[in-house]
Amino acid sequence: MCSPEAALAGIQIMGKYAAYQDQKTKYRTDVAANTVARKNASRGMHEDYGQIDYQKGEAVSEKVRETVRAKIEKINEMATQLNLNVGNATSIMKDVGTEYETDHMDVAVAYDRDMIDLNRKELEAFGAYERTINDLPVPYKPSKLGLAIGVAESGLQYKINTA
Repeated sequence: MCSPEAALAGIQIMGKYAAYQDQKTKYRTDVAANTVARKNASRGMHEDYGQIDYQKGEAVSEKVRETVRAKIEKINEMATQLNLNVGNATSIMKDVGTEYETDHMDVAVAYDRDMIDLNRKELEAFGAYERTINDLPVPYKPSKLGLAIGVAESGLQYKINTA
């Protein structure tokens, strides 16, 4: 039968070892959870980027459609006025051309505004990704040296109690 001091030392050692095992389990759990969170954040950012790229393509297509539509309208307007012989051909072309340039500038400004908004969305998507990654808990790996020191401390305490 062992002495009460030896039993106490054994309990202390087992407690230190159990705490060490709990710390190891928590470390592994945190690392696994962080890995999943990083993958999900990365997937979310890539999906956001894909959607933004799609919207950029749509903005380019819209710009082309609007430019062509405006050009066709102005050519039709010019042809109508020339066919009706309502004035000087040079003046008609200048008037219609000026209107076309104004429409073209409006389309270009709208396109530039869309691109600025979409570039801002890219920055926001990356910012959300960074916030997610930076908010993950930092896993701390338990120290075997800390366990050894705790066991040695319990052994020393036993020696002091039995002396």
